[in-house]
Amino acid sequence: KGQKHFLSDFYEFHRSSYDLQSHLVERDLIGKLQIVLFHPFAVHSLYSCTSSTEDVEAKSYAIRSPFPTFHLLREQDVLSVVKSGLYTNPEFIPSKNATHLELKSKENKGFIESAWMNSFV
Repeated sequence: KGQKHFLSDFYEFHRSSYDLQSHLVERDLIGKLQIVLFHPFAVHSLYSCTSSTEDVEAKSYAIRSPFPTFHLLREQDVLSVVKSGLYTNPEFIPSKNATHLELKSKENKGFIESAWMNSFV
């Protein structure tokens, strides 16, 4: 069995984001930075799966990445894109992505998982 890598467990990774959030609070960066989590075994609901090997909802692949990633966004940049009008109803982007992935998964069983595995190449 291979060596376990730092934060390879999604639940451990998610818990560690609380530490990062507390550092943002200490440095008065709330309202300036947002944290977005991506992980190889990410799920939308921490209560929906008990392990990374279970069937995962297709929408969870929208928050997956080949490596555990804490993505820091400058709120000023996010707001400027929202205000630009480039995306109509940006608050619906996550649900649109989830719906798209669910439809793709129903149209072609195994498509999402296959595309995901190809991202590691």
